[in-house]
Amino acid sequence: MDLFTKKEKGKEILDNGRKVIINLKSNGKFEIEVTQSMIKVSPKGFINAVNKGLVGQKTYKIENLTGVQYKKPGLTTGYIQFVLMGSRESKRGVTGAVHDENSITFSNKKEALLMLDLKEFIENKMNSIQTKNSNFSTADELLKLKQLLDSGVITEKEFEAEKRKILG
Repeated sequence: MDLFTKKEKGKEILDNGRKVIINLKSNGKFEIEVTQSMIKVSPKGFINAVNKGLVGQKTYKIENLTGVQYKKPGLTTGYIQFVLMGSRESKRGVTGAVHDENSITFSNKKEALLMLDLKEFIENKMNSIQTKNSNFSTADELLKLKQLLDSGVITEKEFEAEKRKILG
């Protein structure tokens, strides 16, 4: 993944490629620390204090994210917004993102590319977590089915039919 390997202005790669620090300065200031399992966002500066209030660092476990929304800058500011399990994402576009504590705003093209890399990294991690969880549940279902067969609750024919359904 380019996020952890490609050196760019505004991004530091630390701990032998295990941690990335991204510094945004174009629209408010943000320091974003990214590891394989979490993202820490620290809003800084006067603009963020006015728009978001005096909030501190926020940590997101990638496994707890259900989505990530990205808008590139153009006539208005760009943003990346994290969607968490059990939360409602802001549907008010840029206006909502500017004030949302789960959003990071930016306005130049270089920072937009860094945030696009972050979005792709998060989506890849979310997909791999989902695949891992679905594989576990498939194995779990097959194990339960085998136990039913072994205990005589279902026949061999029923076992094979159900196994085909589970495996698709």
